[in-house]
Amino acid sequence: MNLYKVEHRVGIKRSVDDIYAIVQDINSWPSWSPIHKASNGELKFAGKVSLDETYEGLGRWELSGHIEDYSPLSHIHVRIPRPFWEGSLIRYFEFEILSNEGCSFCVGAAFGGFLSIREGRRHAKALKNGFEAMGNALKTLSEARL
Repeated sequence: MNLYKVEHRVGIKRSVDDIYAIVQDINSWPSWSPIHKASNGELKFAGKVSLDETYEGLGRWELSGHIEDYSPLSHIHVRIPRPFWEGSLIRYFEFEILSNEGCSFCVGAAFGGFLSIREGRRHAKALKNGFEAMGNALKTLSEARL
């Protein structure tokens, strides 16, 4: 399947354990992420997740899905169900260990299928800017805890 990805990756001077501890608490995202106005979720396989996000130039996106895959200290993938003709949407949050005191964090969206890929391309700039704002907010929050 063809995919179109929009993502932002940021390096953070904290251990992956520290960063994962913040991100795994999905319900707390509105307290530090500028794009999340509300978020609810339970980090378990098939756990329900709902996100109320706002992007400059795009407006409000309300997403409901479930945890499709996760691995502690590695990744969290949320599948957003859509009718088959609209294609697929996966929101992902990924962590990479760079050293004992450093890691990278990636937030992104993978659009699959013709209509979904068109949607991803149409909204790529707004999503990229929002993902960058989320990543930078996480970096600021976690590095301030040093």
